[in-house]
Amino acid sequence: NRFQRNGNCVVEFTAESKPRFFSSVVLDNAANAIKVSGTFAGPTTWDVDVAFAPVGNLTIPAGASLNLLPGIAVKFWPGVNVAANGPIYADGTITQPVVLTSFRDDTIGGDTNNNISATVPSAGNWGTITVISTAAGTRFTNAWIRYGGAPVVKVDNTSIVLTDSILDSNAGGIDFTTATQGNGTVQRDVFRNNVSYAVRTRIDNMYLVATTNEFTNDIGNAIRVGSGTLVQDTTLITGTIYWIDSWTVPASRTLFVPENVIVKLG
Repeated sequence: NRFQRNGNCVVEFTAESKPRFFSSVVLDNAANAIKVSGTFAGPTTWDVDVAFAPVGNLTIPAGASLNLLPGIAVKFWPGVNVAANGPIYADGTITQPVVLTSFRDDTIGGDTNNNISATVPSAGNWGTITVISTAAGTRFTNAWIRYGGAPVVKVDNTSIVLTDSILDSNAGGIDFTTATQGNGTVQRDVFRNNVSYAVRTRIDNMYLVATTNEFTNDIGNAIRVGSGTLVQDTTLITGTIYWIDSWTVPASRTLFVPENVIVKLG
């Protein structure tokens, strides 16, 4: 297929549609992407062939799912949110990550809005992916999540897998304050340049953010932890800023604070 010099976009459809694209050539369209919005129906796979551009909110209902193949670019229009009531499977590879980013990001998937460098991406260009209890099994592995809202991912009454991924330049990172995370589910990730916080969590589940994660280029990019009592021995992550409320460390527990950790109160 060849899509060239169209006045709108490559293709536009609602999310319950399931077209597949292979060996496409995309040149000089008003939007060099597939525009999509609405509610999914059943299992859906998005291919790598052309960038997807959600231009309106997306809903994955319970019983449906969205599979994002390695190398795909999903480039969100301003203010677009995703309600994941069914799971998202974003399984990239080291050489072909799954990328969720702003439609202004020309470094991924080309010049989607076809204006050369007239616009540049920034934190908060798009909204939030909210994952709820019926979306258990959601995972982001070797994924890049960039330029989203605060938070860019909200986990509510469920657990997700976030491993070997990069959360970069979002207005806020990932929010676990109402999550039910399990051990080993957040590891080997890089959090950088997230404006307010990199991770927001409760004191009783902050240890689930493994010490294998990396926090760099601190603008805010802190681990934001609310008040409470430590429930197990915990080691803070070296090279990291912690933004905390009131903590209690009982006599039966130990809090290890390694070198190069900054703790900010309030």
